[in-house]
Formats: sequence, structure tokens, C-alpha cells
Amino acid sequence: MQTEVMEMKFNEKLQKLRKEKGMSQEALADELGVSRQAVSKWENGQVYPETEKLIQLGRLFHVSIDYLLNEENEQGVQDTADQDEGTLSVSMDTIQEYLKWKRPFAFAIAIGVAIILCGVTIPILFDEEVGAAFFLFMVGIAVAVFVAFGIRDAHRWQYLDERKIYVSRSDVETLNKAYQKFQKRFMVVITSGIFLIIFGLCATVAADALIHDAAERYGAILFYFTAAAMLLIIPAGIMNGAYRRFIYFEAANKEKDKENQASRYAFIWGITMPLAAMVFLLIGLTQENWEIVWIIFPIVAILTAGLINILEYRNSRRDEK
Repeated sequence: MQTEVMEMKFNEKLQKLRKEKGMSQEALADELGVSRQAVSKWENGQVYPETEKLIQLGRLFHVSIDYLLNEENEQGVQDTADQDEGTLSVSMDTIQEYLKWKRPFAFAIAIGVAIILCGVTIPILFDEEVGAAFFLFMVGIAVAVFVAFGIRDAHRWQYLDERKIYVSRSDVETLNKAYQKFQKRFMVVITSGIFLIIFGLCATVAADALIHDAAERYGAILFYFTAAAMLLIIPAGIMNGAYRRFIYFEAANKEKDKENQASRYAFIWGITMPLAAMVFLLIGLTQENWEIVWIIFPIVAILTAGLINILEYRNSRRDEK
């Protein structure tokens, strides 16, 4: 039996791989963008596919070109990253498992952010020192949520974010059908989230204008509505990005090198935002201006993003030269 496997020719291997995947000649031809007659000639041993089609076959069946054309290796399968500069072929089963993990991960991130936003209101509504302690407690809860339900298992799927990927045309079509259904909910959810933020802003302004007693506390209203909006916007945005990662993988692959270069400056966020939190607590505890000092977070975020963009632009100009 082993001898038969070792002596299998290209046309026999192709026919075997096609049948194992449950594809007809018509389906394979449609996947590769050729005629059914062309596939039939390949399987009859009359002609060989072009190099481009061999690469597509290797990606589709998760085998190497060497396996298709030459002697069969021990397993007959190898990572297709060796074929195309680090490109990894991703199956539909892997995609579905990834999306299944991504949903609770997205909600964990949203819940953590919402908890932090609600925690910011405690120093505004209650005693500043006690409020600051409760705020730190809320941050601790948010971090625990991040780790317990989100970040803990993120390493399992890190390779999908780090490497270029390939998804077969049939899998893209299947995934795109699910994405179209998701898009209908996505637009409703995003619109609802934006409405909550706008409504919260209007409620805050109206309360400040109509009720003058303890007017500085009404800023908490906006934080609560924003927290509720984040529970809608963040999961929807994360899932939308997950779908697009696989459906538009070719465009994502082209941007991968740029993303890798941009990631070299990601550490800056890890410096500026903790510093912003320290300044927030320092000014809040010493000056008791909790209702104003929160503005430091968006200011620092804008400055950090601007700095990173400047550094990326400088590097891109240097690469052009």
C-alpha cells in the first residue's frame, strides 16, 4: 500500500484530494477560475496546470507543490506558508472556531470598558477620596474581566493576526453570506450606540441648564450613556473586523507589512496612558477637580496618536528614499 502511495502521479493525487474534499470537477473549476474540461484534462494526465493554478491547488488542499508534482512526503501535507512568503492557508473550520471565540472576547472587552467608564463617575458623584478608591477598585474589576474572559485565550489565535493568510474562494463565499446577515444587525447596533451617546450628551446639557443644584455632577449622565453605547459598539466593531479579516484577506495581506511597521510604536500607548491615569489621580486627589480632570484621557490619546503617525510618516519617507 505504501508503494502505491509513493508512486501516485499528479493526476491521481489531484483526483484523490478533490474527492476527499467532497468537490466535483465543476466546483473545483469554479474555485480556480478555469473550465471543467481543464480539470478533466488534469485528472486524465493529459496536461499539467500552470504554476499559478498549482499554487492555488496547494492552498486549497493544504499541500505543497512538491507533494503535487514530486514524491509524496511523509504526511503529504505541509504548511502552505512555505509556498508563498509566510502565507498561511486557513480552513473554514478554523475560521468558524475563531469567530466563536471572538464573540465572548468582544463582549469581555466591552464590559471592561463600560465598567471603567462607570467607575469614572464615582469620584464625581461621591466623596473624592472615597470615590478615587472605588474607581481603582472598578479598574481592577475591569482588568479581571479582560484577563478572565478575553485576553487569557488570545494567544491561541495570535498567529492569525501576525501572518498573511489565504482563504479559498468557496469559503469566502460561504463566509460572505453570513457576513451579509451580520451587516444588517451591525448597522442597527452601531446606530443605536451613536444614538445613546448623543442622547446622553443632550440629557447632560439639559440637566445642567434646568437643574442648577450640584450641576457639576450631571457629567456622570454622559458617562453612563457612553458606557451603555460601548456595550453595543465595541462587540459589533470587533466582530465586523473579524469577518472582514477573512473575506478581504488579500487587502489585509497588503496592509500587513505596514501594520507590522506601525506595531513597533505600539509600546508608546503603554507609556502615555498609564502616565495619564497617574496624572488623573494626582490632580483629582490634590485639587479635587474630578469633574474636569477626566479630559486628560482624550487629550493624551490624541497626542499619542499624533506622535505615532508622525513617526510612521517619517519612516515611510525614509523607506522611499
